[in-house]
Amino acid sequence: MNEESKNLHIGAKIRKYRRALGLNQAQLAEKLGKSVTYINLIENNQRRISLNLLLALSKVFDISVNEFIIDADHRILGECMEILADAEFDHLGITNQDIKQFVDELPQMANAMVAIHQKYTEQRAENNRLSQVLLNSGVLQTPTHRAPNEILIEFMQNHKNYFPSLEVTAQEIRQLIGGNTTKKAKLIEFLNQHDRVQVIEDSPSIQQSYIRHYDSERRVLHLAENLYSHTKFFQIAYTIAWIHGKNAIMELIDENELHDSAVKPLFMTMFANYLAAAIIMPYNQFFTSAQKNRYDIELLQNEFRVSFEQICHRLTTLNNPDEQWRGVPMHYIKTDRAGNISKRFSLSGIPISRLGSACPKWNMYDALQRPEELVIGVQQFPDGSAYLNISQAIRKGQRGFMGHHSTVAITIGCDIKYANKLIYADKLDITDKRTFKPIGIHCRICEWQNCPDRTTMAVQNKNAYNPLSRGLSAFDPVNLH
Repeated sequence: MNEESKNLHIGAKIRKYRRALGLNQAQLAEKLGKSVTYINLIENNQRRISLNLLLALSKVFDISVNEFIIDADHRILGECMEILADAEFDHLGITNQDIKQFVDELPQMANAMVAIHQKYTEQRAENNRLSQVLLNSGVLQTPTHRAPNEILIEFMQNHKNYFPSLEVTAQEIRQLIGGNTTKKAKLIEFLNQHDRVQVIEDSPSIQQSYIRHYDSERRVLHLAENLYSHTKFFQIAYTIAWIHGKNAIMELIDENELHDSAVKPLFMTMFANYLAAAIIMPYNQFFTSAQKNRYDIELLQNEFRVSFEQICHRLTTLNNPDEQWRGVPMHYIKTDRAGNISKRFSLSGIPISRLGSACPKWNMYDALQRPEELVIGVQQFPDGSAYLNISQAIRKGQRGFMGHHSTVAITIGCDIKYANKLIYADKLDITDKRTFKPIGIHCRICEWQNCPDRTTMAVQNKNAYNPLSRGLSAFDPVNLH
């Protein structure tokens, strides 16, 4: 994206942060020692903004300068392109360039459009479900207007997956435990002696249908015996988080008014998972180790005795507002073998499909074909934005031939401008764009040409097909000019 486009976004952001503080343009102008006319011009993108002014603005708004530069622009652009690629809009002749201009000039309107479309799609899905209920039984249930998982993802995105109150609670719990919280035996000892909770590992022959069950009345934590060791360790930490952190969890529920019966249990579980991770991977220690080891996931696994997935989750939470304790802005994607994206989070700005699967050229799909192998590469979108992606397929669940398990791909990564902070870039030539792998959000809105993996016609190519010629795929037009 060019400098002019970035300036457009900064103008809109200055207006947003000013309004959030309840300041008018005159008050902001006074704080900056500028004229009201000048403030009006920069908010309307009529003046370029110097670094000194950005530094002054960051002090007034109490944010990092990076907040003006690092944002979800690419993510919002991708979602707008995905929405407007629907066949319903074909007759309008909207091009990807039109959408880019819309997002650049009216970013708040673009966000509003994404939010409205999300509510529309969720309500449509709910109406379909209720129609089926009526057909089958005639019983009408109270509708949930938004998918709980989408509410959770939006909440994490808005809070940058960082919850300071839970970090403080985790520190208090670690002090209560005492000693090294990276040892399973220490956590079991604490549960037994402090909370009078017995930890029992059940044989698969007794029960195979669960991973963890905490019987609060009998004060017994049941774990499936055939779990992977890191899974047992985390589930024990989760139980400690639930027992000792429930008040902090419920405070977050109350503060954010997350009382709807469809979403409350999901958020309680998410907060407990976050707290468990913070107990066994203390923020400052984890951040320091991540910086020292340049985000080497294997070394972090060895130090904290947790899984690849758990390390990747924790890396996405290193978003302390204090810049000296803030990590690389990262994205996280979890994909199943059918290509469905079940979890997504992006501070890097990478656009991730909200509607099922993504482009088959993404790292994660290569990783699913090469289990337990790290798949590393730089991948570039048609707009020129590029990201370092690290993917690995992992096996989750229970061990053993009869154990219940699944295989998923975990992807974590960052904008290419931060790639040198990660050890994984060392074996890549990130200065040679010819080595970047072209990817898109999904085929219908992808502008790349000559793609053998294209599975559907792109919106911008709908009139570019010739029955006498065939491109690299059945949906790829041939340009002989």
